[in-house]
Amino acid sequence: MSFMAEFAEGLFSAYWYLLLIVALIRIVPDLSSNAVGQLLLRLTDPYLYIFRRYIPPLPIGQISLDISWIVGVGVFYVIETAVSSAFAQLLTAAR
Repeated sequence: MSFMAEFAEGLFSAYWYLLLIVALIRIVPDLSSNAVGQLLLRLTDPYLYIFRRYIPPLPIGQISLDISWIVGVGVFYVIETAVSSAFAQLLTAAR
């Protein structure tokens, strides 16, 4: 069971880093036009689209701020914490 917990934690950590990298890619437009940038966007956009559907970007002058990313990261953190604590409870109950 601990292998599953470590595996899940590793997946969450990898996706967390992907979300951070995609935030940087969105800031620098040239990074999103190459193949690696497109791949990373395709990996994270389905999850972030859930929040973009309901939270439009905030117009600030001539730019727009994507608040949905911040909400998506917050929800991701809550889900990661819940899964981690569920695995911890399962592991202590199995002993």
